[in-house]
Amino acid sequence: MTVKLHTDDFKIPLDATFRQYLVANFKVIEQEMNKFETFYATLPDYAKTKDLTEALAEINQQITDFKRDISAVIDQDNQQLIERINRIVLGTDNEMVEQVVTQILKDKGVID
Repeated sequence: MTVKLHTDDFKIPLDATFRQYLVANFKVIEQEMNKFETFYATLPDYAKTKDLTEALAEINQQITDFKRDISAVIDQDNQQLIERINRIVLGTDNEMVEQVVTQILKDKGVID
């Protein structure tokens, strides 16, 4: 939305109309400044800093750290899964062997 101020339509001599236009201009400026202040108050702190480059560098570092941390967790989970799969394949995963045997016995009607 474009704000229209009185500029070229000031009357000469400087009379009541001039004063009304001047007051109207200041009211418009005040309203726009209030809108700006309201918007500024809703910004996060990093957006209010004078050096946005520094804020962006900090955000990028946080993203890099998060990626590193999540990659470490995924790698650890993958390693545990691979180890479990190897135990299952070799038949040394007692928990899985017990579940399979129990299911077979249930399927054959030996147990409930």
